[in-house]
Amino acid sequence: MELSNIICSILLSTNFYNAKVACENMDVVVEAAQENNIPVELLHSLIVTESAWVPSAVSRAGACGLTQVMPKYTGGKASGGVKYTCEQLTSDPKLSIRLGARIYRYWLSNYARCKRNKCTKSQHKIALCGYNAGYRCKGENPNKHGMGYANVVLGRAYRLLSKINKAKAEYK
Repeated sequence: MELSNIICSILLSTNFYNAKVACENMDVVVEAAQENNIPVELLHSLIVTESAWVPSAVSRAGACGLTQVMPKYTGGKASGGVKYTCEQLTSDPKLSIRLGARIYRYWLSNYARCKRNKCTKSQHKIALCGYNAGYRCKGENPNKHGMGYANVVLGRAYRLLSKINKAKAEYK
């Protein structure tokens, strides 16, 4: 059974809010996670935390789409040199997923210093904090909001991974 199908069956069996939208886009989540060497469960959990799988989500701060990317910060290395608009990010869930995964990989590689496939929990915490709160997540006084965000995303990811492993074991 494919990973995207396993995750969808988990979401549907738990009456997950917006499971339909998540399942329609789960193949892209798996592909984007694999392309960027990010755990699939972490990318899904980032999307749940950022937008609850609402493609048209726009925050008060101006973050847009499933992965809540800030258009004003696109155009640099993290977004591959391409400037995006909120309209693009809210109307194209696949773009939002791929861009969010790419930006998260940027934070993981360049801020948390994880260049390989197996990143530590602390590296993911730093990268998630950076994704949420910017360059205020390292040192003696890391951003409390950003670190809280990182803990929420990682907690969701670990719970989902546990369910995925259980489903895989039952499938065998």
